[in-house]
Amino acid sequence: MSSSSSSSKDKKGGPLSKEKFPPTHSVFVSRLPKDISSDDVRSHFTKFCGAVANVELLYSPKGTTRKEHAYVEFVAPSSVAQALQLHETKFFGSAIVVAPKRDISASPGTQMVDFSHFPKYLREGPWSPFAYVSLVLMFGLLVYLPCGTDLLGAFPTPQPPDRRGLLGAFEMVSPQVLSGIAGVYMLLVVTWMIYTIGAWPLATYTMTSWNLLALRFLTRAFDAPVIVQEALRFPSVAGNTTTVAVWWLCLVPLLVVLIPSRKGKREFLRWNFSPFLLNVHGLNFPLCLLDHALSPRSLVMTDLWVGLLVGFLYLNWYLLVLDANGYHFYIILSPRSRLCILTYFGILGLYYVIWTHWETLIQLFSTIF
Repeated sequence: MSSSSSSSKDKKGGPLSKEKFPPTHSVFVSRLPKDISSDDVRSHFTKFCGAVANVELLYSPKGTTRKEHAYVEFVAPSSVAQALQLHETKFFGSAIVVAPKRDISASPGTQMVDFSHFPKYLREGPWSPFAYVSLVLMFGLLVYLPCGTDLLGAFPTPQPPDRRGLLGAFEMVSPQVLSGIAGVYMLLVVTWMIYTIGAWPLATYTMTSWNLLALRFLTRAFDAPVIVQEALRFPSVAGNTTTVAVWWLCLVPLLVVLIPSRKGKREFLRWNFSPFLLNVHGLNFPLCLLDHALSPRSLVMTDLWVGLLVGFLYLNWYLLVLDANGYHFYIILSPRSRLCILTYFGILGLYYVIWTHWETLIQLFSTIF
């Protein structure tokens, strides 16, 4: 049956959803042999499950290599249950994996590994020349600052903890102990995440920034070399501040507007205010303030350079590993759009703004810590 049959009716007489590969009618198939065609997949599932409306074999982002995955959409939703019975059965000699297609709007907290709802042109195809230009310019900037200027120097020596405000209640507790408590708490959140959601969020920018801050707390707790502690200072500040600002000021309002149904909006808000999200999208910023209060000092150009270096390394990890393997956590970072140059340098600009205004933020919250 051709893909045009997606407009037909299911066995109950109701119109098939106009959404391509709706979760109620579709499955995700993995471990497919790379030499099979969409017609092979269609024939196999039609034989055991009933009429197939659509088959999409997934390719690498550059469109040159076919991956071992596919989406299969059925005419009748009842075929999905039959398809799931084919899990771990042989198909052209390979034991295939058949799983339900995830519904992004139904349960946002557990559905972040399905990226098919993003435009295909942002997920697959060649990179825009602007992506290559951006990476070269950013690399050049990082090389120029230490080699072509005398702006970089040693990190300043941190000052004793400021015991005014909330920290005054812990006057008898050393900064090392408080840092150890904070670091262990952050590791417990990561452990909880892995147990309840899985390990995949560790690859995200949010959790990378969270772990950098946890590492900074722990390096102070265990009296690691000062240069290691100080090298982690601004990357953790910039990463967690960016996470909180972009999430609450940009993404949350945008998603609330874009999610079409009231039920979807309620589910998103319920997930957004779940304990885990409030930790990694909210508590991380107060933890940055606590970190500064335990070891205050002014930021210098070397801090900015280290922060930009860590950000550049994450961008390359995202583009060359995550995006290249189909993990599009941040579709705005897609290297296939000409607008990517604005996104990449916008992030650089945001790091610079955080670096220049961190002292102002500290003063605003100084009465708390």
